[in-house]
Amino acid sequence: GAVAFTLPASATRGDMFRIAGVQGSWTLAQAANQQIKFGSSATTVGATGSLASNDAGDCIECVSTNTSASTIWRVISSVGNITVA
Repeated sequence: GAVAFTLPASATRGDMFRIAGVQGSWTLAQAANQQIKFGSSATTVGATGSLASNDAGDCIECVSTNTSASTIWRVISSVGNITVA
């Protein structure tokens, strides 16, 4: 089945995380004022924005780009086709 992840509530610039798809799909949700930048695309700011896998093997690696809070994250590597919402 699908696995739901949520961005960390706080982070320091340079903090990183990875989601490695193995079996089933996954989604990455955000909280208020958070956003994920993926190349030239970006999620909708706030709780309605998200990333989602399209295949069991889809993977992402993200880094926090803010100095005081984890409001902006950037995908620095990916495998597969990720849906940006």
